[in-house]
Formats: sequence, structure tokens, C-alpha cells
Amino acid sequence: MKTVSMGVENNITSATTEFQQVQGIISLHRSRALQTVNSENLLAAWEVGAFVSARLKNSAWGSKTVMQLSEYLRAQDPRLRGYSRRNIYNMVMLFDCYSSVQFIEYQENLKLNEFVQSASAQLQSQIAIVQTVSEQIVQPVAAQFPKFLNLTTLSNHFEILNSCKTIEERIFYVLYSHKEKLNSRELKRCLKNNTFASLMGDKQNISKTLKDTYPQIVPMLKDTVFVDFLGLQQRHSEKRLQRGILDNMKDFVLELGKDFLFYGKEYPLQVGNSTFKVDLLFFHRGLGVKNIF
Repeated sequence: MKTVSMGVENNITSATTEFQQVQGIISLHRSRALQTVNSENLLAAWEVGAFVSARLKNSAWGSKTVMQLSEYLRAQDPRLRGYSRRNIYNMVMLFDCYSSVQFIEYQENLKLNEFVQSASAQLQSQIAIVQTVSEQIVQPVAAQFPKFLNLTTLSNHFEILNSCKTIEERIFYVLYSHKEKLNSRELKRCLKNNTFASLMGDKQNISKTLKDTYPQIVPMLKDTVFVDFLGLQQRHSEKRLQRGILDNMKDFVLELGKDFLFYGKEYPLQVGNSTFKVDLLFFHRGLGVKNIF
């Protein structure tokens, strides 16, 4: 009976492994499909933005015409979403920002194209450009479409464009959204809490040894962590703060950055002949170091 039982268990284990492989195939192609949909949405917004931007700049169109365009699109296809007057202006802003000389210079200095090519290789996705009816008009513009935009979603781009005033901030949040795989809610929180300033600010409080050992620490660790989601009173005990963090660990890790892993509480550390207990210990996968809170 034991032999039969073990044989059945081995068959189940083997089948489970193969099922996981099938699941992996499905997940891969679903990811590719989502990437393709996102890239097409971005390209459509880019071309619409370019088209409208040119007409606004030469005064052929005004604000009223943009509203009429939005109403016309809605009337022609009631199922069409995302082309309100405000979103059309967002598309204009998307085009104007990322076709500017300032962005092109930053793109070259930061080697963004190399970064995007590397990210695309990891995702195993290819970006296809749709041939539209207005191809002769927009093709020169479409050829300038920066692949950098594919690093995050169109809705995230709109949030970034409307919340940030400088090109440095906008580039940072696009890269950060990609690295941390931020959804719209998570990105809004980062924008509200000014993650850009927190990560890219002055690091005078970091020791020279740590900087020399981990030079990449500057853009990876925050100076300030916002824990408003804990609902603590202005005056609170350290114990209550610790309990609040443990009860809301998911949100706390999102605030720290998704590369952090919770390692343990009251974690014993040996220093010389003495043992100290760390309240909360986290491990950073990117740096391979532990952080104490």
C-alpha cells in the first residue's frame, strides 16, 4: 500500500509541476497582451496629442474646438472612453513634454533608451506601431515616439504630468513607477508624499563608509517615511507605532519600497559581548542589506 501511495503522490507532484508550467505560459502571454494594449493606448494618446497640439499652436483651434472634438468622438462611438476635454489636453501635455528639446537632452544624458531596451528584454515584449488612417499626417510624429513612455501606464503618465512641474521629477516618477510596479493608487500616494524629494534629497546623514560600500544607496532609500495610514494620534508610544506597523505591514512595505522584506521583530543582534533586540528588521533585496527601524 505504501508503494502505491508514494506512486500516486509522485504522479500528483509531477502533474502539479506541469500545471505550473501551463500557468506560466498563460501568465507570460497575458502580460504581453497587457503590454501591447498599454503601448497602443500610449501611441494613440501621443498621436492625438501631436495632432491637437499643432492646431492649438498655430491658433487653428481653441478651447471650444477641443470640447467639440470630445463631443464628436463621444457621439460617433458612445463606447469610446478616455477622450474627455481634460484628457485630450493631457494628451497634448504628454506630447509637448516628451517631444521637447529638454526631454531629448535628458534622454541622451541619462541613456534612457538603453534602460528601456534592457527593461523590454526582461519583459520579453515587443512594441508594435499601428498604421492609422491618418498615417501620412502623423507618421513623422509617431517615429519620434519615445519608448521610455512604455515603462508605465497612460493613466500614470497623466498623474505624473499634472502633479510634477519639472522634467527631472517626471522622469523620476516614470522610472520609479516601473521599478516598483506602482498602480494608480500607489503612485498617487508617492506623489502626495513627495517620494522624489525623499529619495533624491541630500544624504548627509549617511556615513561615508556606507556610501562607499553601496554607492547606489542614494536613489533607493527614503529619508522620510509617511505612516498616516496607521491612524495614530500625534502623541503615541513606540509600542503602539510598532503594533500599527505590524498590523499594516503591506501598506508600510509599499511606503518603504517594494524591494523591502520584513525580516522580524525584536530581532537579536550580537554587538561585542552584548545582545540587543531590534524593534523591526527589514531586508532590502536590491542592496542586499538589512535596515533597522
